[in-house]
Amino acid sequence: MRPVLMLGVLLSATLLFAVQPLAGRVLLPVFGGSPSVWNTAMVVFQMLLLAGYALAHLIATRAPMWAQVVVVAAVFALGFALWPEPESMAAAADRLGASTVPSVAVLASLATTVGPAFLGLAMVSPLLQRWWARSGGDRPTRLYAASNLGSMLGLLGYPFLVEPTLALGTQASACSAALAVAALVVVVGGALVTARRASTEATLRTAATGHQPITWSRRLRWVGLAAVPSALLLGSTRHITSDVAPVPLLWVVPLAIYLLTFVVAFGGGAERWRRWCARVWPVVLVAIVASMLLNASGPVAVLVPMHLLGLAVGALLCHAGLAADAPEGRRLTEFYLWLAIGGALGGTANALLAPVLFDSYLEYPIALAAVCLALPRGGDERKPSRRGLFVRAAAVAMIVAAVAARVQFTDATGVAVRIYTVGLPCVGIFLIARYRYAFSVAVASALLLAAVLPDSRDVRIEHRERTFFGVHTVDISDGFRRLRHGSTVHGLRSLADDPPEPLAYYSRRGPCGDVFRAMGMGDTDAPPRR
Repeated sequence: MRPVLMLGVLLSATLLFAVQPLAGRVLLPVFGGSPSVWNTAMVVFQMLLLAGYALAHLIATRAPMWAQVVVVAAVFALGFALWPEPESMAAAADRLGASTVPSVAVLASLATTVGPAFLGLAMVSPLLQRWWARSGGDRPTRLYAASNLGSMLGLLGYPFLVEPTLALGTQASACSAALAVAALVVVVGGALVTARRASTEATLRTAATGHQPITWSRRLRWVGLAAVPSALLLGSTRHITSDVAPVPLLWVVPLAIYLLTFVVAFGGGAERWRRWCARVWPVVLVAIVASMLLNASGPVAVLVPMHLLGLAVGALLCHAGLAADAPEGRRLTEFYLWLAIGGALGGTANALLAPVLFDSYLEYPIALAAVCLALPRGGDERKPSRRGLFVRAAAVAMIVAAVAARVQFTDATGVAVRIYTVGLPCVGIFLIARYRYAFSVAVASALLLAAVLPDSRDVRIEHRERTFFGVHTVDISDGFRRLRHGSTVHGLRSLADDPPEPLAYYSRRGPCGDVFRAMGMGDTDAPPRR
């Protein structure tokens, strides 16, 4: 019985994360390769995951065992019946993209095509953990670790095995067949648990004796510890793929790391991992802060692993805190429901709200600062000593003053200037790492001020706009007007030219000029009209 439940979790989780890149592969030609496409798709899947966890919790607490099996079978059958062909899915996305904003079009196209199948797959992990506990199995959270291991297999197997070897239509057919197999295994496992009456709900209630009560403060802590790594995942992915290394499919690596932290945290030894992360996190974070204060875009071989390490340690810190606080088997569906709520909130705030509220990528610094709040409580946090208060106040003031001084010193490149504007804030941040609230405020102050202040006194920003496809800035520097997408210069022209002559990517002899000539749109060598 329990091997069948374990197999059902592994199959469903593997298929869950094979569906995501398959759907992204279909949407890519419609919406382009912007990181926002994947981040928005991630939010859709997080919302569907939340819906699946909510439905699992509802039937697990309100319906008898046989009815739970029937509901799961019905949802799987609906997903199988509505499973789309890639061509119809792309056509629907194209129609939606022409009539509404891209983020809404991505959301609607995914929810109405692969959504029902994803919903059924999302129900499996929390529900089968409940069934595992009902059958008398111990440590049902091991199934959650197995679920995330299956998710990693599906995620990494798609770009390296499925996509290079199978056509898109064959991939969709294989996923449809795998969906039927997963449904069969899950239903068989449920039927076996139903037939075994040795363990009942009364047994589960008896097993709950001695566990901490689930209060609202505990639920809110679960939400926060799930929301922060979700926001950190999307923020680090956007930062890496936009400002450091815009490489196709690079988003697979951060997501795989994020899933691996679930496997490690829920696989055992959660408190040990939490203590280890608490020691390592300040060191990793200070290195990230230094690189962002320097506006570093290279070397890529150093920056990408550094940000990925930050994601791994920060997410593991939060997820180990969740694993250490997991309730008994009878309450696990509620536990995973609150985790899904937190994940959806973190993803929604990052992918949907941040582009509306901010004109630059501020969500990543905010997520980094929020991770600091997950650190274990400091020794004098409740009744801080005078020395502790002085150290915190002095460090925060030093950080704010040093970062603000960038306005005066950014044009200088001397070692002393770099030590003052970068080294000094990093030292101050590290010194107060044991005080998690002050630590969080210090990190947020340094990174947010660095993000909003200009890179140089000689740079005058004329226009900055954030769209679904990124942050676009028009500025004047060194006698040139520049068009930048993130940190990459796409358009350039000299202010001394009369009439102005486009340079860089948008020059007459560059790729855009080739496009205009191929389309027969006039003489690209003629002077531009004002």
